[in-house]
Amino acid sequence: MVTSHPAGYVSTPSFRIAVPEVITLRSYDKLPVGDVKFTRRNIYEHYSYHCCYCGKKFTTHELNLEHVLPRSRGGKTDWSNIVTACMPCNLKKADKLPEEAGMKLLFKPSKPKWRGSASLVFRAPFKIKASWQRFIDSVYWNSELED
Repeated sequence: MVTSHPAGYVSTPSFRIAVPEVITLRSYDKLPVGDVKFTRRNIYEHYSYHCCYCGKKFTTHELNLEHVLPRSRGGKTDWSNIVTACMPCNLKKADKLPEEAGMKLLFKPSKPKWRGSASLVFRAPFKIKASWQRFIDSVYWNSELED
């Protein structure tokens, strides 16, 4: 009989095996479908962590996803309407069109092109000691966004 040990082990009558907290896939035999998913991570990467209005580079904590045509005016949440914006620019634009807010869009909203395995992003997670945090972050950043 195999039982789970509270300290992260599986014990048998003759030995004990440490149970890994996380198991990850390190290789596979086929590339993913040739399409870039609409995720926060991919949007931030596509605009190289720059605000599409002021052009400055920011950390993920200082950027927002911004609807060029506001949702309140029928704007969709898709590649053709989402860009990254720093908080001051996002607040200044509010629910206006860029020209109504006196702002210029420096990067046109667009869907990035699939670049094969170069499109896969493997970044170290933020420095959080909780062993599961990196996988929670992965779900947050890589889950497809819905309207």
